[in-house]
Amino acid sequence: MLENLQSINVFAPSISEIVINILVSLMCSFFITFIYRVSYKGPGYSDSFVNSIIFLSLITTLVIMVIGNNLARAFGLVGAMSIIRFRTAIKETLDIVYIFFGLAIGMAA
Repeated sequence: MLENLQSINVFAPSISEIVINILVSLMCSFFITFIYRVSYKGPGYSDSFVNSIIFLSLITTLVIMVIGNNLARAFGLVGAMSIIRFRTAIKETLDIVYIFFGLAIGMAA
């Protein structure tokens, strides 16, 4: 069993790959926020929500690069993140769609 654990491929991105991934995530999240700003029709537009979509994409990109293909890191991160409790209520259901879209962009980048 120990031999199997040692044969796991480790994802070690270079500095250029890290920068490219972050830039791709940043450009895509800017596109998402542009669409959100143009199409938003809800009661209270929030600039902080738009900024959080950008940061969410970038942070997701970094987290996915840290995890790589290591299952132990993934479970450890899920356990650590399960402690956090978000108390902000989402007013519009479309906002949740943009949150998931930002997460998907971060994972894809």
